[in-house]
Amino acid sequence: MDEKEFKKLIDKKKYQVFLFKTRLSPPLAWISHCYFVINKKGRVKRYDVIYWIGKKQHKYLLLNYVPPWLGFSNSWKGYLGLVGIRHYVKLSERFESELIFQLKGAKGSIAEKMVNFIEKTPKSYPFGRRYLTLPGPNSNTFIQWIINHFPESGLKLPWNAFGKGYAKRMKT
Repeated sequence: MDEKEFKKLIDKKKYQVFLFKTRLSPPLAWISHCYFVINKKGRVKRYDVIYWIGKKQHKYLLLNYVPPWLGFSNSWKGYLGLVGIRHYVKLSERFESELIFQLKGAKGSIAEKMVNFIEKTPKSYPFGRRYLTLPGPNSNTFIQWIINHFPESGLKLPWNAFGKGYAKRMKT
């Protein structure tokens, strides 16, 4: 998905929840990394859980790490950024992000409830300071943890979203 396609999805009068997936950088390119993008009446935010080391600190739950429509690097250069080494990755060196779910609604809708819940996750997510690539907690654990709070959404992660099983075992 590109910026133009993404911007067509945004309804500035509604609450929206988008679930995207992208492939990880090689050699793990067969694994899906999932992330949420929310729209709160025109205010768009991307929520990713990524292993990031920078300036003597570890961060995992990142807000607006990259624009909502961008996927991960499709080369080894992507790993440099994840360990805190600045390296520009061209758009042509990125996997596509694929929209796999979207929910839209007005005030009082499940979409509004999910948007408000996701906005609170930097303080409420129980694994905000812990990350393990496999089996979790990781990006897909974060997404599944949110899905566990909204079973009525019907949302399901892809088979190769490793880490989702870690959250399925957790109580909401």
